[in-house]
Amino acid sequence: KVIPHRPPKLLVDGITDLEEMAVEGFRDVRSEDCEGNMGVLSGGDMYEMAAQITAHCLLSLERFKGFYAVPKQFKVKTLRPVFPGDHLVLRVKILSIKGSRGYAKGGGYVEDRLVFEASGGFRVIRPEVLDAIKREKEMARAAEGRLDYEARFIKES
Repeated sequence: KVIPHRPPKLLVDGITDLEEMAVEGFRDVRSEDCEGNMGVLSGGDMYEMAAQITAHCLLSLERFKGFYAVPKQFKVKTLRPVFPGDHLVLRVKILSIKGSRGYAKGGGYVEDRLVFEASGGFRVIRPEVLDAIKREKEMARAAEGRLDYEARFIKES
């Protein structure tokens, strides 16, 4: 309930340890997690798992309750494949927070073997800022749609 994700976008099954600047969680990898990627967990899903667990840690801090966490330039390095049926343990440590920005580093483990490393920055934003950004994007999309429509109308005339 700390992060806004819900299934099927929620890729973390649970949190096992939560400290002020560190978090540990897990994902029991399912066959649907590996569909379309030759039967292994994709780097994109590993990225999202690392970002979600980092967000959980951040948004659990009293000063960021009710905010949103946005990953910035998170990088994932895959070291070993992760298969359906694996119990993936996710560990992330927040290394620094300055104002609304920070940096985190962590990884994923299967049977105590490191399978991926993740690191990157994040930004914590207030809900009203996120709403303003969404409205701005919607207006830009609507304007593009009007321009496309006008261009097609002029062409057809």
